[in-house]
Amino acid sequence: MNYIKKHGYLYLSTKRFFVSLLCILLVFHSIPSGITSGSFLEFTGSMLVIVTFCILLCIPEYLYSKKSSEDLWIKWIECHSAQKQQDRLKRALVYHELIPLKIDTAARCGKFASQTSKKRYRTTLRSCTCPDFKKRKLPCKHMYYLADQCNLHIPNSINTL
Repeated sequence: MNYIKKHGYLYLSTKRFFVSLLCILLVFHSIPSGITSGSFLEFTGSMLVIVTFCILLCIPEYLYSKKSSEDLWIKWIECHSAQKQQDRLKRALVYHELIPLKIDTAARCGKFASQTSKKRYRTTLRSCTCPDFKKRKLPCKHMYYLADQCNLHIPNSINTL
């Protein structure tokens, strides 16, 4: 259980894999008992597609878990000095304009509550489900907060001024 708490992404990948495996079992259960060679080939092909889909669901999170925090955050190195990014950084670290629900520094992910609705945002060092990140594809205040909690250096940040 401690492993799951420390490595939330591996747990999520495992969970997705087992949900997909359950789908496979349901498909297998629905096959009639009198399988002909043609239906067996169709079934095998379907199973192969489903297993491939299961694996593809797990790959991005597996790769995320293998990279260091610095390697994940370096993607954004060029954008931090822009004034709009500095404003987001201040909203996260100075004005505390966010509501962290859960921060997992080992898995480098977090959940935040929206300030204007009942929505929840899932945040990693490479993306966030908030409208700001979805629109601009640049770090949002949630990502800056997470990066700060993971002790990542943010060039030109308010911490270095």
